[in-house]
Amino acid sequence: MSGTNRRVQFTRNALRGALLELIRQKPIKSITVTDLCSCADINRSTFYLHYKDVYDLLGEMENDLLAQMRGAFPPENEHALGMLPMIRVVYENRTLCLAIQGENGDPRFAERITRLSREAFVSRWRQTMPAREEHQILLIYSFVSAGAAAVLMQWLRDDCPESPEEVAELLRQFAESCFASFAPGTADKHQN
Repeated sequence: MSGTNRRVQFTRNALRGALLELIRQKPIKSITVTDLCSCADINRSTFYLHYKDVYDLLGEMENDLLAQMRGAFPPENEHALGMLPMIRVVYENRTLCLAIQGENGDPRFAERITRLSREAFVSRWRQTMPAREEHQILLIYSFVSAGAAAVLMQWLRDDCPESPEEVAELLRQFAESCFASFAPGTADKHQN
């Protein structure tokens, strides 16, 4: 039985690696099962034992990554800006993140990550900024999350020269600076 499990895992890993390789070369919509099987050196019939099409494989990979990200969010009692566990997940899955978020990847994936992180962070920010209206908190979240995503993608494209800890600290500083500019009374100062 364990021999079967090892073969299944080997096949799935080969197909995942092949998909990552192909996404670097061309858009996901242009990748065929034949391309994938040729790159992975696996028969088409073996592919269809595991997946119905290329998007099924990509979906499994994305879902696995999202599950890891969901598990990385800080517990409710931790500081709202505790992003290090999430950044570590990105770092450990950097090849997949680059492929999925790259020009040939899945444009819907960014929205899935945004929804996931919105749920986790906005509820905490309501406590941090109780005087802010819900719409304002969502605008602040949009700004901070877009900036954080851009920083992470640049960090990945640059082959992660900083440690995950250094990037987490940089993002913490950016976010705190943003929050400080929205502290009660700052709007009045900026209008004068």
